[in-house]
Amino acid sequence: MVEKIRVGSWAVYGDEDPGRFTASGCVISKSAMIHSSVKICVPVHLSPGTQIKNNVKVDKFSFLNWNSVLYPNVHVGAYCSIGRDVQIGLAGHPTDWLSTHTFQYNQNWFPDVESYVAIERKNKHLYHPKTQIGSDVWIGNGAMIKSGVKVGHGAVVGAGAMVTKDVEPYSIVAGVPARHIKFRFEPEMIEDLLATKWWLRNPSSLNGIDFSDVKSAIEWLNKAE
Repeated sequence: MVEKIRVGSWAVYGDEDPGRFTASGCVISKSAMIHSSVKICVPVHLSPGTQIKNNVKVDKFSFLNWNSVLYPNVHVGAYCSIGRDVQIGLAGHPTDWLSTHTFQYNQNWFPDVESYVAIERKNKHLYHPKTQIGSDVWIGNGAMIKSGVKVGHGAVVGAGAMVTKDVEPYSIVAGVPARHIKFRFEPEMIEDLLATKWWLRNPSSLNGIDFSDVKSAIEWLNKAE
């Protein structure tokens, strides 16, 4: 019998029998490509064709739809909804160097070409600085998020958007480049929602909330503390 990982526990994918994740409620497609360093908080849902690169964290009850990619150093919060063909943590290339090409700091693309590998490389360049996706974030189909960006809790990123700068909590952004459209709620309600940190809870502890009435939901959460 496959031993389960407790719901809400973190585990490194490469250090565990993948069957343990499935037994613990995760839905992980056989075609998903997951780096051995990825940390998963049980449970998550990874659809067919998803790619999860090195040093990525995915928190509980978040899901990635078909063919979405999390590049290195991305941290996805809990209860996130990530649509199809989304790319998060896109690499940056230097634009103020001699070239934008990676040959200036990386020898890996042409490992069998001696003249390419052997040149002196004086500087390093970080492709993928940390990208932070908060909890309860909805990212629409085909959206792209540049590495180094922070998307706040409760934010919504419209389908096809190109996010190049930080997104405030509970903000709705869309377009290329992505621009602020509006906030989901009034400032006071956003402050109250952030204070509840409801995404730290498991669904069983949210039983009884009228999810469609945000004001009463906040009151319920405050009383339940």
